[in-house]
Amino acid sequence: MPTHHPKIYVNPKLANSFGTFISKVVIDLRAEMSRISQAFYQYKPLDGELVGVDNLFSVIERTWIGIFNNALVRNSEIAVMQEFNVWNSEKNIGRCDLLFRFKDENQEADIFVEAKSREFYNNLSRFGNVEFYKEILGQAYKYYKEEHNYYTKEVKLMAIIFEWIRNNERLEAAKSVMDNWGDKSDPETDFLTLYYGNTRGVFIYGKIIPVKEYELQ
Repeated sequence: MPTHHPKIYVNPKLANSFGTFISKVVIDLRAEMSRISQAFYQYKPLDGELVGVDNLFSVIERTWIGIFNNALVRNSEIAVMQEFNVWNSEKNIGRCDLLFRFKDENQEADIFVEAKSREFYNNLSRFGNVEFYKEILGQAYKYYKEEHNYYTKEVKLMAIIFEWIRNNERLEAAKSVMDNWGDKSDPETDFLTLYYGNTRGVFIYGKIIPVKEYELQ
């Protein structure tokens, strides 16, 4: 089964019900990975290099979105749509990775999610880079903008990155990053956590921003 690093970072600016919600989702993600690894990854490949759960961490972006979706809906009544077509007045302009409605007694918001999958290379230079998140959020905003007349609730944009870790050397570097992460490590990142097996793992991190705030950038 995967190990969830004991440290979960959530930006203090999300210190409200939505921040609590994100913390719960990343915890539920570990349980979802455990279910998947027990069902489908309890084997030793013929080459003998990787065992069990380590094979899970290099799945493609769409699979990660599915796992994230499962964590969202497993223990809630949350409304979610994956890979749905977005239309302007003339044609289909693409597919939004994920749309879900967050709702509690204090807040209700529709969240447009754009996901990316990439590999961890011991290089975190993109952290602190405003343009890194802005580009990803811009894709989510494009989908919202084309259909904005349909949304009467508050709208937020969310970038989520699944950054897989290939080998033990990089995994040790990733653990060090997570061990030392703090509120001042990167003001642009709103959540960050790490899951791992014996020699592989995945960082899951991202940024969440109200659409009105994005439009002012």
